[in-house]
Amino acid sequence: MKVIKSYFLFPKIIHVILFLLGMLFLPFGVMSQAEIWVDMTQSTGKAVSTSPAQFRIDHIDVSFLNPETGQMDHMFLDVVFEWDSSIFALKPVDIAGCQSGKLRIQVGSSVTGEPLPHAVVKVGDKSAITDEDGIARFDRLPNIPLVVRVEKQGYETEGMIVEISCGQWMRKAIRLLPTSQ
Repeated sequence: MKVIKSYFLFPKIIHVILFLLGMLFLPFGVMSQAEIWVDMTQSTGKAVSTSPAQFRIDHIDVSFLNPETGQMDHMFLDVVFEWDSSIFALKPVDIAGCQSGKLRIQVGSSVTGEPLPHAVVKVGDKSAITDEDGIARFDRLPNIPLVVRVEKQGYETEGMIVEISCGQWMRKAIRLLPTSQ
């Protein structure tokens, strides 16, 4: 893994950040040649507990080149670290406040299977209109259960609950039943 640019408030945690980046991005398919930027200039830290020794760093800005899209993606993380005397370093034990989930909703007719353009899709407090292929996209979603609601004139409203893990990309299909006229 190659860190291209780094700004650190706490110079002694470079190894921890590299460990964190490896733990976060390698499971999602980012190869070891990926470009990753970590910006901690706006981060703050505070002790969480003394036994075990833990502290939390809030608002770690991680940017990386998405290998699927070729675009830059961002994650803003709040991470709890714990002292590990066996490796003489802090290791991440929990990610809180992650808002990096992505959701793709494809809306279609339950009768014909055809895509439904111009449907209103609401995910939590965000909303979008489906494109000509019946697709609505959402990013920067938190890792909490979210209500998805789809509405289109002439069709019954449908909904579901989704929970997207930190950094996960999820695809869902929703089929709407035409209302009887």
